[in-house]
Amino acid sequence: MDFQHTFKESLFDSHPGRLSVSLAQYYREHQKFCNMAASLTGQQLAVCHQLLTSNIRFMSNDLMARDAKVPTFDPYKLDTASSFSPAQQEMNDLIVNNNEMCQALESLQDMWTVNGFIHSDLRLENCMLQLESSSNSKPKNVTFLDWESFQTGDVAWDIAGVMAGFLSILSLGNVNDSYTGKELNNSAVTYRKKSEHITQQMRSFCLSYLQQGKIGSLHVKTLLNRVINFSAARLLSLSLDSLSGKEEMTLDGLLHLQLAQNILEDPEKSRKTLLAGDGQPMPSTRSDVCC
Repeated sequence: MDFQHTFKESLFDSHPGRLSVSLAQYYREHQKFCNMAASLTGQQLAVCHQLLTSNIRFMSNDLMARDAKVPTFDPYKLDTASSFSPAQQEMNDLIVNNNEMCQALESLQDMWTVNGFIHSDLRLENCMLQLESSSNSKPKNVTFLDWESFQTGDVAWDIAGVMAGFLSILSLGNVNDSYTGKELNNSAVTYRKKSEHITQQMRSFCLSYLQQGKIGSLHVKTLLNRVINFSAARLLSLSLDSLSGKEEMTLDGLLHLQLAQNILEDPEKSRKTLLAGDGQPMPSTRSDVCC
C-alpha cells in the first residue's frame, strides 16, 4: 500500500473536488443519506486510524504521556465561557447546574484511552463524500477535512463525532416540518421512517468501522460503550456551537440536551437501542486498531 497516496489523496484531502459534498450538506439537500455513505465513512475512518496508529509504536513513553495531557475533553467549554452568546450561556448553565449530568460527563474522563492518532473534531460537516458524477450520487470515496486539532487520543472520540451528527438529526425528528390538516395524521409515520433511516445509518457506520478495523469480539462492547458515552458529550458540544451568536435557547438545543441526558443516564440501554441490538457484532477476532 502506498501510504503517501492512500492517506493524503484518499483520506486527508484538504481540497475536495467539485463533486464532493459533506454528509451534513447531502442530508440537508435530500433529507436522507445516499446508499453506502455511512458504511463507507466508517470504513474509511477505520483505515485512517489504522494508518495513523501504525506510527504510535514509535513514540516514546515520555511523548505519549505528554500528548495524553493535551486538553482533549472539555464538554463544558469553560475556557471559552467568557465569549459565550446569551443562548450558549443559558445552555452551559443548564449543564453545569445539573449535578447528575456533570458527574456523568466527568466520569467520561476515566474512560478516555490514548490508543492512536485522531482527528479529534470530526463531524458530519467535515466528512466529504466524493460522488461518481453530477448525475450519480453514489459515493466512491470519503475524505476527512479540518485536521487542525489532530493529536493522540481515543479513536472512540472520532467515531462519536460522526455519531453525534446522526443523533442530532434523530433528536430533531420532524420538529422543523410543518403539517396541516390531513398531513398532520402522517407526521408520526414520517418521523418513524426518518428515525429508522438514521438508526440504520448509525449502525451501518459503526459496523463498517468494526469490520474494517478488525476489532476483536472481546473489545467490541468496550469500544461501543465509550462511543455512545462520548457521543452524548459531542452532541452537547455541537449544540453549543450551533447557539453561537444567538440570544435565546432554541428548541433544537433543548432536544439535543435532553437526548444527551437520556444517553448519559442509561448508556447501556442507549447502546443496545441505537447501535447493534445487543451491541455485540463480531466481525473478527483480530484487532489492528487499538480499543
